[in-house]
Amino acid sequence: MNTNTFGKTFFFIILILSLYLFNCLDPLKTSFGTELKQNNSVAINQSLSINKSSTLPSLNSSSKTINLSKEFTTKINQGIPPKTNDFNIPKGYSIEPVLWNVNLPSTIAFDDKGNMYIGESGATAGGLNTYPRILKLDHLTGNLTILTNTMLTPPIVNIKFYKGMLYVANAGKISVVDPIKGTVQDIVAGLPAAGDHKTNQIAFGPKDGRLYFSQGSATNSGVVGIDNYLPDTGWLADAPQVHDVPAKSITLVGKNFTTPNILAPGPKNINYTGYSNGNLLIKVTGSHSNSKSKSGKDNGNYLSNVTTGAFQSFGNSTSKGEKINGNPFCNACILSTKQDGTDLKIVAWGLRDPEGLVFDKDDKLVVAVQGDDERGSRPIANDHDRIYKINVSNATDLGKFYGWPDYAYDGNRGNETTPVTSPAFHSHKVSQPLSLLLQNPPAVEKKVFADAGWGSIITQGVLSNNSIINNNNSNSNSVNNNKFGYNGKVFFAERGSYAPITKTSSSKGPMVSVKGDNNTIIGQVTPGTNNTIGQKIIMLDTKTGKLDNFISLKKPDPNFRPIGITFSNDGNSMYVASIGKQEVRNTLPNGAALPIPQTWVYQHTGIIWKVSKNNNNNTSNPLVQPQKNSIIAKRFQLYCKFGLSSCTYKSD
Repeated sequence: MNTNTFGKTFFFIILILSLYLFNCLDPLKTSFGTELKQNNSVAINQSLSINKSSTLPSLNSSSKTINLSKEFTTKINQGIPPKTNDFNIPKGYSIEPVLWNVNLPSTIAFDDKGNMYIGESGATAGGLNTYPRILKLDHLTGNLTILTNTMLTPPIVNIKFYKGMLYVANAGKISVVDPIKGTVQDIVAGLPAAGDHKTNQIAFGPKDGRLYFSQGSATNSGVVGIDNYLPDTGWLADAPQVHDVPAKSITLVGKNFTTPNILAPGPKNINYTGYSNGNLLIKVTGSHSNSKSKSGKDNGNYLSNVTTGAFQSFGNSTSKGEKINGNPFCNACILSTKQDGTDLKIVAWGLRDPEGLVFDKDDKLVVAVQGDDERGSRPIANDHDRIYKINVSNATDLGKFYGWPDYAYDGNRGNETTPVTSPAFHSHKVSQPLSLLLQNPPAVEKKVFADAGWGSIITQGVLSNNSIINNNNSNSNSVNNNKFGYNGKVFFAERGSYAPITKTSSSKGPMVSVKGDNNTIIGQVTPGTNNTIGQKIIMLDTKTGKLDNFISLKKPDPNFRPIGITFSNDGNSMYVASIGKQEVRNTLPNGAALPIPQTWVYQHTGIIWKVSKNNNNNTSNPLVQPQKNSIIAKRFQLYCKFGLSSCTYKSD
């Protein structure tokens, strides 16, 4: 064989081997040689289809095509960017999407180099659970990588960059993540976050450098009930031992609530059939017998009842004068520690769900609290979201009791909370007036700084400040180039109501639901207007308590559900994390009927928005501050080596 022939033969062999190896290693091939093809179908929750066959091919069968539905093929920044024409925004400012098709984004942070970190929550209302992870958008390369997807407990609620590390509020924990290596270390653990509300926003004290964070309540109003079993919160079946834990010791009046025993064995056909003396009736049909007699009469029965008291797990009653010991690992409270998680102290308690924490320019802690819902064994109507200010530098202001679960706020002119026994808080879902739960409670700090409205679902906050970078890095060197404006104002995100599940929605009341396609509820408005309840960015004057809209919608849009909010590390641009498209549905997306209305959040519909002042000389996405260039919104392709921990989204 001459050299030329040998060379051709060798080349041919190498070509064949290359094609063979490519076929074996192709990430779009299954182990049995079936090609996976992308399907741009918009169907949600659609099953895999294999040439209309209901079974997978066997190992020795011929190759068949598997069509992937949208949730398997959706990529970040794939498709047409979200529209911006439905926003009301102040003159001279603009809003644009930077990332879209993100999976449940809940928080954004920037480090001192300008890298962006996005927390994908991993869980949200309606029983949707995915997986929590932190994405990193590199300010130099524009690569979007998965910094970590392990050791964090869903939901990730908030991320703060401080002294070179990322501090992460995730369920029951405060964790520290290395922004380079992605390693995770828990510095506070064991917080009671298995109930309705989780471990919330982080703030660092400008003077004392302490780590401040909050923990929400386990229940709506102090009592575990049927609502904690239903899909919108849905934890009771998995964690029947959970109940609220007070920060300090309390004494109970012994008020108990009777409900069907939803935890009893056997199948349960859950339907709303009405209320009787405040108890939701749930009908159960047995699985081993015919549900109808020979005469055709329905033989379905009702569950046996149990009684549940305040600050007790489901089915456990209380007695008058019973004492509940306090615990600094508490619900409905604000806590602080040293930067390493030690020296845990109670800052405030009796705050139902203090989701937003941010220090203002005067170093006062501004706290945004969500009001009670009209649900469960003890529904409370007309309780407004509200904002408090706490002077953490004054020892006499620390450790105060703010009244929950016995005090609420109806927006009265006196700006004070009042007992829930007031007729203003009576819900038409129950026939009996509300009773107090605590006997001889501690003195209540009643004064409210600002009224955030009813049903808005206020969440995280951020300070616009031209002397401190972003408030994400409170010890950073001061800068004087903040061109965003509104210096000293605190901005809060408002997710919007879950009505009619959590609030009464009526054309004769303070809100009315707006319906979209397929009879879904896409939001709420003030009756007779297009003014949405929540679904806004609001701004607070920290001197007067006056609140104004900064960003609002021209009409309800289920795709704008803002939760996380921050500024770029130079303070020039605001970034908003909208968790995803959220509706209230009576049917599954495939048309199957649901027994009760349910909050429905769609995967891969989250958006990161950027808001800038038009004359700040920043173009599409000012992530790179030192280099004075920008990263525009790009399309990203996912590349993986040796598992998800080394996945990288590279721009096309």
